[in-house]
Amino acid sequence: MDYQLLFNIAFSFILFLVGWFVRIAYDAANAMKNDLMALERELHSSFVRREDYKEDIREIKDLLLSIQDRINNKADK
Repeated sequence: MDYQLLFNIAFSFILFLVGWFVRIAYDAANAMKNDLMALERELHSSFVRREDYKEDIREIKDLLLSIQDRINNKADK
């Protein structure tokens, strides 16, 4: 066995290991990217939108004004 063959075998094995680690890192990066995209989609659906919040607060204020008017009418009688 000559040294060139041993060098080629060792170099091939090292390249195989490097390629394997790169593939694992690439797959992990893709999985993380997919998880972040799913989280981003989920965040938009779990928070209250500004318009919905404004409408709800407006309804609460109207209800409180109605209650206040009823109390004022009761106190006048």
